Amino acid sequence: MNRFSAASLRWMMALLFVSAAIWSCNRNAVSLSYTNARDEVPQLGNLTFRFSAPLATDSMLNQWDSTEYVSFSPKIRGRFRWESRDQLVFSPAEPLPPASSFTASLNKVLLKRTDFTSIEEDDELTFKTADLKLENTHAFWTLPDGAAAAIPQIDLYFNYNVDPKALMDKLTAELDGNNVEVELITVSNESKVSVRLRNVKPEDKDLALQLSIAKGLVPDKGKNGTAKEEKIEAVLPSPFVLSINDVTAEHDGVQGSILIKTSQQLVAGQFASFIELSPTAAYSSQLTEDGLLITSEQFSVDNSYTLTFKKGLRGKVGGVLKENYSTSVAFGSLEPSLSFASSKAVYLGKNGAKNIEVRIANVPKIKVIVSKVYESNLLMAHRYGYYPKEQKGNEDEEDYYYYEEDGDAVLGDVVYESVIDTRSLPKYGSGRLFQFNLTDKLSDVKGIYHVKIRSTEDYWISDSRFVALSDVGLIAKQGVDKMLVFANSIQTAKAMSGVAVSVYGANNQLLGTATTNSDGVAEVPFARQEFSGFKPAMVIAKTGDDFNYLPFHNTAVNTSRFEVGGKRINSTGLDAFVYPERDIYRPGEKMNAAVVLRDRNWKSPGSIPIKMKVLMPNGKELTSLRKNLNAQGAAEVNVPLSASAITGTYVLEVYNGNDVLLASKNLKVETFMPDRIKVNANLDKESAMPGQSIQLNLQASNYFGPPAAGRKYECEIQVKQKHIAPAKYNKFDFDLSNERTIFDKVLREGLTNEQGIANTAFDVPAMYANLGVLEASFFSTVFDETGRPVNRVSRATIYTQSVLFGLGNTGWNYFPLRQNINFPVIAINSKEQVMNATAQIQVIKHEYRTVLSKSGSYFRYESQKESKVIASRTMQVSGEQSVFPFTPTTPGEYEIRIAAPGVSNYVSQRFYSYGAWGNADAAFEVNREGNVDISLDKNSYNNGETVKALFKTPFNGRMLVTVETDKVVSYQYVDVNNRNASLNLKIDDQYLPNAYISATLFKPHTVTDMPLTVAHGYANIKVEDKSKRMTVSIDAKKETRSRTHQKVTVKAAPNSMVTLAAVDNGVLAVSNFKTPDPFAHFFATRALSVNGYDLYPLLFPELRRTISSSGGDADLQLSQRQNPMPDKRVKLVSFWSGIRQTGSNGEATFEFDIPQFSGEVRLMAVACKDNQFGAAESNMKVADPLGGEYGIASLHEPW
Repeated sequence: MNRFSAASLRWMMALLFVSAAIWSCNRNAVSLSYTNARDEVPQLGNLTFRFSAPLATDSMLNQWDSTEYVSFSPKIRGRFRWESRDQLVFSPAEPLPPASSFTASLNKVLLKRTDFTSIEEDDELTFKTADLKLENTHAFWTLPDGAAAAIPQIDLYFNYNVDPKALMDKLTAELDGNNVEVELITVSNESKVSVRLRNVKPEDKDLALQLSIAKGLVPDKGKNGTAKEEKIEAVLPSPFVLSINDVTAEHDGVQGSILIKTSQQLVAGQFASFIELSPTAAYSSQLTEDGLLITSEQFSVDNSYTLTFKKGLRGKVGGVLKENYSTSVAFGSLEPSLSFASSKAVYLGKNGAKNIEVRIANVPKIKVIVSKVYESNLLMAHRYGYYPKEQKGNEDEEDYYYYEEDGDAVLGDVVYESVIDTRSLPKYGSGRLFQFNLTDKLSDVKGIYHVKIRSTEDYWISDSRFVALSDVGLIAKQGVDKMLVFANSIQTAKAMSGVAVSVYGANNQLLGTATTNSDGVAEVPFARQEFSGFKPAMVIAKTGDDFNYLPFHNTAVNTSRFEVGGKRINSTGLDAFVYPERDIYRPGEKMNAAVVLRDRNWKSPGSIPIKMKVLMPNGKELTSLRKNLNAQGAAEVNVPLSASAITGTYVLEVYNGNDVLLASKNLKVETFMPDRIKVNANLDKESAMPGQSIQLNLQASNYFGPPAAGRKYECEIQVKQKHIAPAKYNKFDFDLSNERTIFDKVLREGLTNEQGIANTAFDVPAMYANLGVLEASFFSTVFDETGRPVNRVSRATIYTQSVLFGLGNTGWNYFPLRQNINFPVIAINSKEQVMNATAQIQVIKHEYRTVLSKSGSYFRYESQKESKVIASRTMQVSGEQSVFPFTPTTPGEYEIRIAAPGVSNYVSQRFYSYGAWGNADAAFEVNREGNVDISLDKNSYNNGETVKALFKTPFNGRMLVTVETDKVVSYQYVDVNNRNASLNLKIDDQYLPNAYISATLFKPHTVTDMPLTVAHGYANIKVEDKSKRMTVSIDAKKETRSRTHQKVTVKAAPNSMVTLAAVDNGVLAVSNFKTPDPFAHFFATRALSVNGYDLYPLLFPELRRTISSSGGDADLQLSQRQNPMPDKRVKLVSFWSGIRQTGSNGEATFEFDIPQFSGEVRLMAVACKDNQFGAAESNMKVADPLGGEYGIASLHEPW
């Protein structure tokens, strides 16, 4: 034991000695804490080395020194200087060679004046100058001296000088997919290399140009060749059209210069009259090979100028400027600004160019901070925001402090930081391109990137964005019990199998997982939880080398523009139909009602318990009842009201056994009298024109027969615009776009004559001419002898013009440049007959110009909308096939208007033309989501029929078509060609009572002029199943006397559940009560209950470097006027049978007594059995031979 202890002690002493030696060595070592000699460095700039401890004495500071403190390979000539005791700077004697790699080694001479014995180096110091890049291209037509025809020329702008011959060995070109011969024009090593395309025939259309540069191209005096093939996609404009491609301005302090690049050379001596400058200044102009140079010493750095090129300007090749071109030019300093060009984009194609356009104004250097937000933190980062914690900046930056709201919580880590000279970023239109091509230090950890760009000088000038770098395109369809996730390649639009899919709830809990099949579809089942936190909030998709996500808060498909509304089934899946004998009672009466429950498939839930509550108008509970449903899922409720019950609206609520509200019904309690008279209101004509008269005829009679003579009436006439929808021409729009709201009201009063008739007329004013189609509403009220009102509404159409012009729906809102568009136009009369008429048609272009305005000492960009007529024509419209042809020549937003000649009101449509958007001076962001127009061959279908659906789409691509109810019934992909597709769908029980066709169109995400990335469409399929409607009939007397016993037989399906109510029509007229219809309730149109999500509208574009009156509720207000005459002396006629069952013959007999009463009783029968439902009504007139009008003193005995 002692020997063991002695040995242990010796080992411990040896270990302590070794530890002390290691600690002593570490104490005598210095390390490099910071250097910018890593990764990419500028050609001309200092290299900084900062150490963990002071290495220089005070006498060595700020002196240039030739001592080789750091060795470089290859060797770099230059000098060293100690800027502080721990910071060494190396300044190269000449610019570093382009595209070259270097290594740096720290020499021990650094330790000469210190006590340190060694230098710790974590890894080898390597850096390089920027690789060779093609920064810009300019394609135009030129006409060399002596040439017989125009020749396309392409100018290639590199960041370094290149050997033209070496470039030619690696350069190929294609026009519209066909290889073309390339001729070299530049002979010396330059950064701009010009080539021409041989044997290209001039055509009046834009040609798709693709240039390919094979990998391995080395710049002049450089070492490293390009690592991969570079493909550049551009547009060779039509030689028959002259366009302004670029305008740049600069000022040297004495003279200002404006350089204009055009699509072809200008003609000497023929352009001066086509140029305007405002404010004016004397200038000189000089033609260049690819445009024009304007110079002047009068250009002021304090002013902005508007430079305009008038249409008609001709190029040397023969192209003509089709429209005026205006742009703002300034020579002073712009207000610093920095932002992503796309305000919403999140998803960047992993296999694309990875270019993100950034708008930069007067910010010389930016800092890019890229973080990775981890998978488990994505929901939290979106909910509370993400703020990267930057490392300490370089010597040119100030130190910034960051406030961490979440304490020790870390949602992600910074994986890349870099300071970039904005001049080194390639130009793209008015912006710059930042290539998201970084080395991820956490590539093995899954997550989404967060990119922040900011000025190195002004911290507040910044923008940030979550960026998902992935090729997995996601579409999600969330149904009631599961979610379908569709995965397709963003680049190719092909299905992706084997993608692991996870669905997370709002509480960040995993709800379910699945893997996509060969069709790229994953089904993720999940149980709907009662807690809101388990509501699906995000989809995660993973492959072996890819990761993407779909957060639901910003990717939901906007369905507000589609007709997808209707009845919604609650979370229990039970649908309750609550119906009373009537919906208005008086204090002291008994409220009677029944409830029928069915599930989503109209099956009875059986004998389950339910709870019923009646809430008073003050919100307090009047009573609560527990009931058990019968075998047919029905129950009734009877609630007596006290004579002192408060008046107002009561609510009958129905709950399931778990206290989930299933349905509610409003019941009014008022001290009222039944209506005594009925009123018919008829117009002498259905339509009229200005200058004509419309006659209203009122016929008032008592319910028991005699005319209502000498009754006061009121008639209010209102006129408003009316929507025009001819059934035969429903693809045309006839509504005026600039319609005038009419507030005219006319009030007429009088008394009915001895026959109960009253007449009044409305003369249509001549001032209504050319206001489209109007509607005159006659709101009529006749008062009985006690002052109780009875209301009726009659309507007539006013055609203010003899001819109605319509614009047809082309099915597309986006059209390519320089391709003819035929807009359908038509003229019809008030009878919807086609007419021959003369129309004035205009095309308006709405331009969003970016102008410069002075703001303090800076110029600021501002967007201004301008509208101008670019086409106007008077044409004869005849027949159903008339079209107006128009060819857009510049991209942007257009509007076509059609009107009668000399009339200011018009019908219009808006559309877009797309092409070289980067060349247009547009200051608006194009909506990237289009519409799919879905047409069905019928308005409604029977179960078992086939739906024929026609799809008109804004572009070709791959379309996901799903049929949806509260779940996805079916799905399939359709390839769209020629912007059309069709599909046949067989209807079955799953479509009842309606289903929705949903279309999601997407395409391979590549460089294109088409701004749309996705298009959506929805169409409602209405389905009827006649076998579900039960036939119900009532066998009763049509006329009878009071104080008689009645026997009524209701016939329905055998062993069905039936109820019968017999109520005075005068009572029902007070609240306009309709006979309950269970079939209409249970088979009412259901709302779309599948939530759709997809990422396609948020794709970053693929970019390559290239150059006090009554309003609309008046009807409702009149129809809800309540009877103001309370009287409890008159008992109401109302009978309620309760729930009964028919016999095997389908009949049920009801007996009741008619009291002393004159009027009309409505018999209302409701029946249901399993998934069949029906209703019927019949009127019984009650009158005694000597019965006169009964007044307020008449006695109605209770039943």
